[in-house]
Amino acid sequence: MDPARIPAARATAARAARNAGLTVDGDEELQVSNRVVLRLTPCDTVARVADAGEEHAAARELALAAALLARDAPVAGPDARVAPEVIVTDGFAVSFWAYHPPVPPRELDPRAHADTLARLHAALRTVEGIDAPHYTEKAARAVALMSSATSVPAIPDDDRSFLLDVLASSLAEVAAAAPVEQLLHGEPHGGNVLRTSRGLLFTDFEAACRGPVELDVADVDDDVAAHYPDVHPALLRQCQRLVQAMVATWCWAGYDDHDNLRHFAHVLLDVLRRSAV
Repeated sequence: MDPARIPAARATAARAARNAGLTVDGDEELQVSNRVVLRLTPCDTVARVADAGEEHAAARELALAAALLARDAPVAGPDARVAPEVIVTDGFAVSFWAYHPPVPPRELDPRAHADTLARLHAALRTVEGIDAPHYTEKAARAVALMSSATSVPAIPDDDRSFLLDVLASSLAEVAAAAPVEQLLHGEPHGGNVLRTSRGLLFTDFEAACRGPVELDVADVDDDVAAHYPDVHPALLRQCQRLVQAMVATWCWAGYDDHDNLRHFAHVLLDVLRRSAV
């Protein structure tokens, strides 16, 4: 989200929460990316605020989380005090989620992370009626973005060609493996896992898609992946390269916006080049 729009997003979230019957006199910024995530106080609800036009993805996320919560899956679901719907107002799309106070320690146990992801995948296999995109659609967006010198101007030409080659080759290798596919979280890394009194809970299903479970396992740290049961090693390696190339593309696209994106753009290129040797 454009940083200049964040004050308006905060005001819109507070107003929408009050209209839903919640008490709001302040907020805490939890995350800013393509949307802003706020903890509203004292009602203790989490508001996710995206630009208007993103309401379809937000509604899908709400529906998926509600379906998983009904299956006792390890997820942080919608706030039960308000209707599970996306509120589109003043140029924003707002949804409300249950707030779970964090429980120390902050670090995640790799085995617990892997076990909880396996439980999530088991629940996701039973969910129907969610129109999540296929993982190849996300990869196609990365290819289109990296192919555009206007959209990704900062990357040198040889690095652009290298990333496009990795995207193409890893996509071909994953498809050739003909893996079993299912509904996935999309980004189950540690940043989307909460340590709570209910145990580990996954949050942020915005990137949910369909594909092999190895694609989700590719998004977690190696020590977590090592504990995930029954993954196909060769398929996991290709999924890791695909995920790294897609993330590298997003980083290069935002290269001039944030120092950490500049750092990770170079780090991921280095990782991909070393893994190709």
